[in-house]
Amino acid sequence: MAEQHDWLTELLDFPNVRVIHFQLVGVHRLNVVIESTLEAAMCPQCHQPSWVVHDQSEPQIIRDLPIWNRRCWLSYRPRRCVTT
Repeated sequence: MAEQHDWLTELLDFPNVRVIHFQLVGVHRLNVVIESTLEAAMCPQCHQPSWVVHDQSEPQIIRDLPIWNRRCWLSYRPRRCVTT
């Protein structure tokens, strides 16, 4: 399991998400890697719940609101699930 940064997870206050890594890039940027804490996900094809993670997609990076006067970029890898 990746290292958790509970204090940053609490600061972001996103439901069902935890911070597993962060990096300060210069004085103007903060990169934050997050992952879901949910045990199940909805299959995008059949819309049924799945508890088995088949794979993870390529990292997706989105810009979020600034933190500590730094641009904040969130990175996550969507899970690919299979129904059981």
